[in-house]
Amino acid sequence: MITTPPSSSSSGGSSGGSSSGGSSGGSSGGTGDGGPILSENFGDNTFVNMDRNDNITLFSPDYKAVEARNGDDWPSYYYPTCCYFDDASAAGDGYIDDLADRLGLKNDSGNPALLIHNARFAVGQTKPDISASDPKVNSTTSDDVATWGELDLSQDYRISFCVKEADGSGLVQIYADNNSTGEANSYHGGGSQGSRIFNVNASLLVPGERVEVNIPGDTLVAGERLDDRPSRVGTASSFLQFRADSSATIIIDDLLIERQSESGQADLPECNVFTPASAPDKPEAPGVFAGDGQVSVSWNGVVGAIEYQIAYGSENDVASATVVEDVTSPHVLSELENDTEYFVFLQVRNAVDWSEWSDSASATPEAPVGDSCTPTTQVDTSIPWSVYDGCLSPGMRVRWSTTPPCRAPSTSVLPIRRCSPPLPMPKTKSWAPPCWIPPRMPLSRAAASSMAFSLPAIPSTSPPSRASRPTTRPSAASKSRPTSARPASA
Repeated sequence: MITTPPSSSSSGGSSGGSSSGGSSGGSSGGTGDGGPILSENFGDNTFVNMDRNDNITLFSPDYKAVEARNGDDWPSYYYPTCCYFDDASAAGDGYIDDLADRLGLKNDSGNPALLIHNARFAVGQTKPDISASDPKVNSTTSDDVATWGELDLSQDYRISFCVKEADGSGLVQIYADNNSTGEANSYHGGGSQGSRIFNVNASLLVPGERVEVNIPGDTLVAGERLDDRPSRVGTASSFLQFRADSSATIIIDDLLIERQSESGQADLPECNVFTPASAPDKPEAPGVFAGDGQVSVSWNGVVGAIEYQIAYGSENDVASATVVEDVTSPHVLSELENDTEYFVFLQVRNAVDWSEWSDSASATPEAPVGDSCTPTTQVDTSIPWSVYDGCLSPGMRVRWSTTPPCRAPSTSVLPIRRCSPPLPMPKTKSWAPPCWIPPRMPLSRAAASSMAFSLPAIPSTSPPSRASRPTTRPSAASKSRPTSARPASA
């Protein structure tokens, strides 16, 4: 089986650019044994917005292209043959205004499905060697001596699709090797064995049920026989055309073309009726965390969301709040007034509409503890020290020497900030006097990354040798060390 994934499409482009940003295909096809001829879900996990840009991408070579280019400037696998491109433009240059109402993706509760109304498109058609303004539209005739396409329909085959919605008194049709609306305009001619292999009134289609077109064989709608085709219509290089006339509207999904010896329908999702997507539910209040003159806002993602915005203000009223558009989590609100309570709201949008605003969450920015951080270059060992978010030193960490003779930090002393009131630090571990290792302090992540401090100079004398150390355990009274021999302590 040959799989043709689409190329990566640009975001928001006017010519085949998908605003959903997806690049993984929703289709696969092949001409060898062991897989379907074509399986198409119209962009599951690829299209999110189902908007005009996504519609254009689906019918562009960015989504899926034919392999045989033949000098084709627009080699899309799904090629609109009516009522899509602007009459004054070549393929890919301009589009009609009402794409969404004629031929395009619809949001089926977050799942893309294809609407066809007063429009038609070809599947797997390659460019023929014909002199015409558009050789892939209305170019087939009863005098054709060959077919041009990438669908191998040389064996008995089956076309099936899920009907999501059907309305109107007009006809839904499928043609083989015919890019016009005239049944006889094909290599296969017209009549009961001609190119029009499916021709059913839209009112007879059942939403939530699959259609099966067996060539040759029966045409089934919801398991009921509506028609039959006595012989095969197709070649090893065929294409198909799908059409809904001006009085018919149909929404389809999970298109499958396979040999009759295969049974790929069992692997497809259950067919159900079209359910228009709704706006997102009201989101939960966002999480907020206050800092010095700022508030960090975060939230959990919402399935199907394509945009978030937040609003904030000093009143618990979203109508008077300042709106910040197109934000991602987390988002930091800065340049706020300390000691002022701020209320924050969240809103989310999907392909249908915006949700309601969430309930508010509030936080109050605060200056560092005591609001009196002052620079210093030396730690006074008589004062207990600690570190607080917002009361940080610049620069790097201090390196210590723990081998005799013990020394002060090996880096130059950097200014730090003293927080008032100070918080106690844990006691240090020590070697035999006068050697010790620096205290291990529980620091915040921000503080640990930028802290640097110095202790008073440590005597450079070596610690006593093992032989000179007392052999008896010192008494409790002798365990106390002079204050001058301690580092910054609790």
